[in-house]
Amino acid sequence: MLLILISWCYIFITLVNFGFVATKILQFPLQNKLLHLVLGLSIILITSHIWAFFEGFGIVFHIFLLLSNVFIASVFKLELIQFFKEIQRTLFHFSRTYQIFLLVILLLFLAKSASMGSFIDNENYYVQTIKWLNQYGFVKGLANFNLLLGQTSGWHVLQSAFSFHFLNIDFNDIGGFFLFILNVYAFKLAYRKSQSIQLLIWLPALNWFILEFCTVPSPDFGIILFGIILVSLFLKTYKNPTKTDAYISFILFLSAILIKVTAIGLFIFPMVLLFKLEKKSLFFYLKNTGLLFLFALLWIGKNLVISGHPFYPSNLLSNFFELTHQVPDALYNFSLRKDKLFEFFATTKEVKSLSILALFWRWLTYSKVSMFFNISLMLSIFVIPFLITRLKSKAKFWWVYASFVFQLIFLVFTSPQYRFAIHYLIIFCVLFLNINKIASKYRISIFGLSQILVLFFILFPIQFSQLSSKNYTLKSSSFQLENVVIPISNSSIQTTYKTNTIGNLKYYSAVDTFYLWVSGDGDLPCINDTQLLFTAQKTRFVPQLIDSLNLSKGFFAKKIPISN
Repeated sequence: MLLILISWCYIFITLVNFGFVATKILQFPLQNKLLHLVLGLSIILITSHIWAFFEGFGIVFHIFLLLSNVFIASVFKLELIQFFKEIQRTLFHFSRTYQIFLLVILLLFLAKSASMGSFIDNENYYVQTIKWLNQYGFVKGLANFNLLLGQTSGWHVLQSAFSFHFLNIDFNDIGGFFLFILNVYAFKLAYRKSQSIQLLIWLPALNWFILEFCTVPSPDFGIILFGIILVSLFLKTYKNPTKTDAYISFILFLSAILIKVTAIGLFIFPMVLLFKLEKKSLFFYLKNTGLLFLFALLWIGKNLVISGHPFYPSNLLSNFFELTHQVPDALYNFSLRKDKLFEFFATTKEVKSLSILALFWRWLTYSKVSMFFNISLMLSIFVIPFLITRLKSKAKFWWVYASFVFQLIFLVFTSPQYRFAIHYLIIFCVLFLNINKIASKYRISIFGLSQILVLFFILFPIQFSQLSSKNYTLKSSSFQLENVVIPISNSSIQTTYKTNTIGNLKYYSAVDTFYLWVSGDGDLPCINDTQLLFTAQKTRFVPQLIDSLNLSKGFFAKKIPISN
């Protein structure tokens, strides 16, 4: 907890500094402290992506980041002092009750961040993705080694940039930091007793739920973060948006897309603000086009390096690129072809034989947790319109609903998983709490209950294996006293690793695993031996080093002969 707190302070200072850089580059003043920090995060997101094309996030990167902080702080010295004075003034202006609340939330978040996360994707590829980023940055053809690693998210790049891995300490908690920042802002809104609809004001009521995404570097939390801030900005500025509002909304959307393309439904908000803006100059369009080009260049460039496919995990326009490290069609189709769309909840045979209604029911009831969220999504389609009819200025809320429906349609044709729309459920929950008079009357009590639930889940973590239809034995662990200073390991897989060789590739594989795709926290290059052999059997391709003496040069897929 102590070391995490120190890292959070450094991250906070860094984001404040780079927030000043963002306002200078974009040439607009910014009074909102939360947006200042988020824009600083976007600048770090861009900077770290550019860096990862050349090398990993080792000591050299952190020297660069430290020197940048010193330089920016010297340039914006007066503004920096004023910024921290205003933060101090806000915190000391809170009542004693609010101050105690925030302190309790901070301690709970630190404890949760220092505890063990148990998301299966963390063991599949989150841990390994960040290890590759830490040591080498973007690695050519990495998806040939493990298709899952081709999904390198902007959120993983951010976590890697702040993981400080050269200290041999497992920092894995950038999500917890930002959720706390959102809580501080929510308490500021609550203390001012704003009468208008403010989505963020009710976020502390959902800490018990959202914090579960923060125990691992889940890109889903990154979408929750940018999504709810973007929608809040949209609702606040819809009636009379300024150029600054349009710029910021566009940056928030592009940042979310760089984290995960499944955030595509958020595009409606900057587009609506753009069209509502009355005076638009040529320079305004050029600046937005420049932003779009920069983010697109980073996203496509990253995909081309890691997989050889410009729009990975889609193979759109891939035929225009003849790259030796491109994931071959056989390997790509093994996991990503369109007719495998529903195979995360049904077998290939069932997908082909079951009716649409039967597939829908299978999707709806796939597991206990998926059934809860899938039903919630379906109910939202019908309930939210009735909720909107109770609101004033209905038009802006209909746009939120339109964004939600567009997101669901997109997921039907890409990947119908509830977690890719979960940010909308959170938005609708806080929207309901905003207009509920009874909830408003007991806001502090609801906040308190939420933090009690957080404490309960710290002491008695959710066992996701009991909520899944799959026989996973992955278990969460409760907070330990030794984690008061040093956070626990970022992987819950406790096993030894053996070395194997295939062609010119020597790799590490976990000795004891319970699931085909699990790699855990093994040394690079690490892949489940069963996974590699199974993939080779199905596709006739195995990963090989481009340079047998240099792992950082990357991988290509080598076709192997069919044995008699």
